[in-house]
Amino acid sequence: MGKNPTCFISYSCDNEPHTEWVRKLAESLQKNSIETKLDLWDVLPGQDIEKYMRVSIQNSDYVILVCTSNYVIKANEKRGGAGYENMIINHELVKSEFSNSRFIPILREGDETPTYLSSILYVDFRKDYEYPKRLEELIKTIYRQPRFHKPLLGTKPYGVIGDNMLQRRDSKMILRKKFTTRQNPYSADFWRDESYPTIRLFEEDYVAIDKKKPELLAHLLLDNNDDHVLGDKSVLKLSGEYKLTAKILENEKQKVMLEFFAGNKSIANTILDINQNGATWSHKTKLCDLDNVEVFRVHVREILNFQRKKHVLIDGLWL
Repeated sequence: MGKNPTCFISYSCDNEPHTEWVRKLAESLQKNSIETKLDLWDVLPGQDIEKYMRVSIQNSDYVILVCTSNYVIKANEKRGGAGYENMIINHELVKSEFSNSRFIPILREGDETPTYLSSILYVDFRKDYEYPKRLEELIKTIYRQPRFHKPLLGTKPYGVIGDNMLQRRDSKMILRKKFTTRQNPYSADFWRDESYPTIRLFEEDYVAIDKKKPELLAHLLLDNNDDHVLGDKSVLKLSGEYKLTAKILENEKQKVMLEFFAGNKSIANTILDINQNGATWSHKTKLCDLDNVEVFRVHVREILNFQRKKHVLIDGLWL
């Protein structure tokens, strides 16, 4: 077993009840295997009190400062025994570059500690009915035990597996228990009879990219049936860094080339043949070791002639 911690109690003799309370505190610490130095039982008439205070402060593992309004005044004005002790304590703090945790202020009465201790956390003993709780807090401090034990860092519930992708690390059963999958119909009128599975997480919608693996999720960025008119070689910004360009083929009456970008990088392109019902481009790719995962779709309703120029009318987007 290691040696018992030692402490010295610094206080002011405000009145007899206060002195008795300090003695009670010292007895409580002694009973918890903390060797406590207190002038009430250590110093006899004829002994050098200043030497006792100096040696006790320098040699103790901890110094407990019982702060009251009277103690703070004496400490700040360097008067009496409290003033002398605090000069020594201040010197010890300067030597340790103000990083020494040996000095533990406890607040017994009043609202402040000595000026040089104002940035140090104190233990609040002002309410008598809280004495057992505060004593336990003080004892834990002396034994270098935190008030609460910090839990171990858990496993991230999600891991990044690609652009705007999250993968649930928990089991499928936990995912299904915590989150409900629902079928969302596409917003575009042309796809209204179709739907896709979504999960609501953190106030945002995610798409389950594989019905057999609902733990694989993709962030839903876009789903609307707004009309967008694109001129030849114009750019339609979608969501985030994604965008779509259209190029109307000169020698083909109802054909248009669409190209899908992430930033300045081309992801895919296709040529659509626009009939009377329009045409849909559904871009699929390999994702999370799954083939043919749909990540983008667009519906072109028709090609318009406007001011002798052709334009593409888009009325459905999903990303």
